[in-house]
Amino acid sequence: MTPFARLSLVASLLAACAPLPVSGLFSDVPAAGDADAPTGLDAPAPTDTSFPIDAAVTDVVALVDAPAVTDAPAVTDAPPVVDVPPVVDVPPVVDVPPVVDVPPVVDVPPVVVPTPVSQVSASRAHTCARLPSGEVRCWGANDYGQLGDGTTVARSRPTPVSGLVGAAEVSGGREFSCARLASGGARCWGRNQYGQLGDGADSGSLTPTTVSGLSGAAEVAAGDYHACARGADGSLRCWGYNAVGAIGDGTINARPTPTLVSLLADAAQVDLGNVTSCARRAGGTVVCWGGNDYGQVGDGSLTQRNAPVAVTGLTGVTSLAVSLSSACAARSDGTVWCWGRNEYGQLGDGTITSRSTPVRVAGLDGVASVSGGGGHFCARMTDATLRCWGRNSSGQLGDGTNGTRRSPTVVPGLGGVAEVTLGDAHTCARLHSGELRCWGDNEFGQLGDGTATNRRVPTTVVF
Repeated sequence: MTPFARLSLVASLLAACAPLPVSGLFSDVPAAGDADAPTGLDAPAPTDTSFPIDAAVTDVVALVDAPAVTDAPAVTDAPPVVDVPPVVDVPPVVDVPPVVDVPPVVDVPPVVVPTPVSQVSASRAHTCARLPSGEVRCWGANDYGQLGDGTTVARSRPTPVSGLVGAAEVSGGREFSCARLASGGARCWGRNQYGQLGDGADSGSLTPTTVSGLSGAAEVAAGDYHACARGADGSLRCWGYNAVGAIGDGTINARPTPTLVSLLADAAQVDLGNVTSCARRAGGTVVCWGGNDYGQVGDGSLTQRNAPVAVTGLTGVTSLAVSLSSACAARSDGTVWCWGRNEYGQLGDGTITSRSTPVRVAGLDGVASVSGGGGHFCARMTDATLRCWGRNSSGQLGDGTNGTRRSPTVVPGLGGVAEVTLGDAHTCARLHSGELRCWGDNEFGQLGDGTATNRRVPTTVVF
């Protein structure tokens, strides 16, 4: 049915009803044109006489035409839509190798940092070193207390000398040791059967004892059985064994305290052997005295000398070394000259013939200093390398062999040498870095590496 048809039907239904007259319905409303009607409210007369469609009718039409309302489900709160990241390509899973057993971490030994050494001295079977602090440490044989630690126990590593402070220099004798103090005095310890400790007694000491009446010392040297101190004024005083004139005072009397050496007032260096003493004079010549069985006094004879005599033909000397029964001197021209005992080729002239006057060491030039031991010598070169010759029974020449050398052989792999010192059958070198290395005989631990194993090449001293 069309909307117009529905309206006609509704109009017919309304017309069939008996409505009240319109006038009756609006009897209270004044008629148009009535004098009592308020002005300004005139409305045009209706031209359409048909009954207007009431709003209620429209509502009825809406009710008739509207479809029935069905129950709708309640709207529930929906979660907000979130942005979903795009799916990326995932690489394929590769095979992971199985975990292998990792070996446990082992303890790594600490790096040994060498203790810096200022000066070193080797003797028959022990060695002593002075540290920058003025402390002295010794190691090796100790049967007479020559290590100065208050015991007679041998040490294979450096041990401090008891109660010794302010040391300016240390020197090792055969079975005793001495230290020069910064104050100018000296102290010695160890064996003392000949008065070599200089304290006026003949009993040994396991710790340092003061050398009697000594002052102003600029250098100290210990030999096998006697010792000497050079004064800053060039004088020389010695004490200890004097049976063959090693004290140099013109006698063979025992001297348990320092005694002035005769005829010597300009000593620049002193060094001692078994029963022989030598001094380098300020002018570059050398004098020696004492035992002379092998010509070690160097005056062309085998005669014992109780006072200093000049070594024949030797001038321009810059460094002096006395061994067991022989001696060597380095000259300003870089050559080395030796004299005395030569059974191991320690004179370096290519022979084993003893000499009572100096002979030149073969093939050796550019020498800065020379040092002597029991039956061998070493020269420190101007390039800070080392060459040694003579006896080599325990590897003391440092060339990796035990073969005797009648002429100098290079100590391989050793450079930066600042000082070298020799014992009876071992050798030690102090490097410019302060590190100390030793080699040769190690029966009593005199190499200081913590063992008693002989070494044919340099090994580091472990402090």
